[in-house]
Amino acid sequence: MKKVCVYIILLSFLFIGIKSVDASICTYSEQAQLNQKAAKIKVVYEEATGILDPSLYDCQADNEDPESCNASYNYFVVSILNMTEDFYITVQNNINNKQKTYYYSDAKDGMISFDWEEIMNIATLTFKVYSSSETGCPRENYRTIYQTLPRKNLYHYYGLCTDNPDYYLCQKYVTFEEMPFYDFMEKINKYTEQIKEEKKEETPQGMPQQILGYFTENIPLVLGVSGVVVLLVVVIVVVLKKRKRRIL
Repeated sequence: MKKVCVYIILLSFLFIGIKSVDASICTYSEQAQLNQKAAKIKVVYEEATGILDPSLYDCQADNEDPESCNASYNYFVVSILNMTEDFYITVQNNINNKQKTYYYSDAKDGMISFDWEEIMNIATLTFKVYSSSETGCPRENYRTIYQTLPRKNLYHYYGLCTDNPDYYLCQKYVTFEEMPFYDFMEKINKYTEQIKEEKKEETPQGMPQQILGYFTENIPLVLGVSGVVVLLVVVIVVVLKKRKRRIL
């Protein structure tokens, strides 16, 4: 029994010694360097277009247009930038909670890319950056990045949106939940009426309206000039009358 206790004590000291060795490997200097490198890692995304496989849906190609069955679809290409061998990254989404791990071996020129096709829903991707076994501080979480991916907005293809592409409800990709059709129509109609009113106010006025507007804005000046003109007319009439009497 005493021997068993001795072995247990020796094993305990052995594990403590191993932990202290591991802790001594990960220096503050290396931790600071890893923090700096992790801060440079970025996540970006861009829209891409793919071609659907015609065998996946019923399509009768036009003999005059062989590409008439080349239906396209949109998706996002998500890229992790500035990846180094010091890290590995786990990516989890909030749609189906699936998680995948990417390593430096998956990178090309420091960039890892993958496709995201669930574009009909707003998604949040969580990127957790861990130190790799290439460092003295393995399996430590050095950074967490949250990236929101917008959803595709079907109202974008409506005629009202084609005429008002800058309106926020008409953007191709949006980060708000789908709006009921009635609410959308109410808001877009209100917006179009507002645009019409603004254009009316900006439309140049006709000449009569411009003249009337000028007189209205400059009443004192107009009255002064009118008084001078009337006075001149009176003077001219009086002078002409005097000359006429002299002739007679």
